[in-house]
Amino acid sequence: MKRIFTLLLLLGTSHAVAFDFIGKFKEHYLGNNTSFYVDLTGVSPSGISWNQGFSDAAGVWQSLSPITITIFNIYSDPCLPATSLNDANGVDFNSKPCNYEYGSSAAITITRGSSMPAAITSSDISFNNAYEWDISNGSSINGSIDFRRTATHEIGHAIGIAHSIFERSLMYSSVNEVTTLTPDDICGINILYENPQGCELLLGAGASATGKATTAIFVGGVSGDGGVTYRHNFLSTETLTVMATVVVEDGHIEQEGFLYVVAELPDGSLLAQNTEGAFVPISNNINLIPAVKSLTLNAANELYILQHLVPADIGVTETSIRIYTAYSLASEPDELYYSSEPMYFSIMP
Repeated sequence: MKRIFTLLLLLGTSHAVAFDFIGKFKEHYLGNNTSFYVDLTGVSPSGISWNQGFSDAAGVWQSLSPITITIFNIYSDPCLPATSLNDANGVDFNSKPCNYEYGSSAAITITRGSSMPAAITSSDISFNNAYEWDISNGSSINGSIDFRRTATHEIGHAIGIAHSIFERSLMYSSVNEVTTLTPDDICGINILYENPQGCELLLGAGASATGKATTAIFVGGVSGDGGVTYRHNFLSTETLTVMATVVVEDGHIEQEGFLYVVAELPDGSLLAQNTEGAFVPISNNINLIPAVKSLTLNAANELYILQHLVPADIGVTETSIRIYTAYSLASEPDELYYSSEPMYFSIMP
């Protein structure tokens, strides 16, 4: 049992986050559809037209989420003020996107929206023409950047998804070889567009301590390959990552609240992670459960749990752990919203 405590103590010293949304209020395209006006002249060095590359990128999101993306092969300047045409989103190669600087970025997406209702009204994508581009399935050819992979990433921003810290995620902040959506990306877009059942990492239906219904959503999983796949059984020599995101009820956004991580050990005892990252024993009194974080709640809230831990390195070769996530409001001290199902994983020699 002492080694399991050691493992849990280390859980608090590393972190991993899941998907996040562009805005605080789950801004997205109402009606689950949008369009892009794309008329990019010419073809890539590999012989595929830029228009086809962008269309293929949009198809990646459309095939794995509830959103419908229509492509019109008509030019619309991404830097024009919003008009009836420009609302459909412009795409272009340029050297200075709409008076912004690229810096070291290969592309920039500029979104506009409203908070009442929470919606994205337009998203324009600019590609830095100072770079060498090609279409190459994620690989670099003679130092070029894969346009299709970059377009897929930027479309993710355009429809409401922010960066992930998973290095193997399509929505990771730096260029990588990933060309399609990972489970983390798929969960983000499906939850944003109100299709949580499309997320394989959904931790059951949201529940509350008082038994009242809740629309809160809890997502999480354990991965041995940096977020590409998720499972429950691991060798003690594998490198583990645990991710979690709490999507609060719409009425709870921007309220003061608390996030919780509770671990259940094989003997049934419960430990909660405190703000220092340590796991401490707890009772069933929700008022006595320490929070891992106090914050002003966003629509999607990341929980810091585990990243790059090899159990065998700390002497843990066999155990099983269940992890629940939860949140509460400062204004409701006797209520707790939590995942009805845990993340769970077993470690084997």
